[in-house]
Amino acid sequence: MKHIKPKVVKLENYVHLKYNTSRGGLFRLPRGTSPMTAIRAVQHNEIVLIECIYLVSGRVIVHMGTKDVVPLQLGTFEVDNEYQIIDTTGYYNDTYY
Repeated sequence: MKHIKPKVVKLENYVHLKYNTSRGGLFRLPRGTSPMTAIRAVQHNEIVLIECIYLVSGRVIVHMGTKDVVPLQLGTFEVDNEYQIIDTTGYYNDTYY
């Protein structure tokens, strides 16, 4: 995965603070390499805690909403010329149901 922008953004950008749910998107810590995503947010007065999950290990961790993160995007995939589309007309019969 590659980072979208070399600059960092606040972790609060990855959650709907009104609904305390994730907006989606991948990010990593500025000095980290493992991709993460936000799951949900918990807020009380001015304090925002965001529950995040590492995509590789599945480990859940909680960060403050003011934590700096680096946005990520999925890599692009090339078209595979060896991929064949199989004609399924007549392949599935209703006799098995």
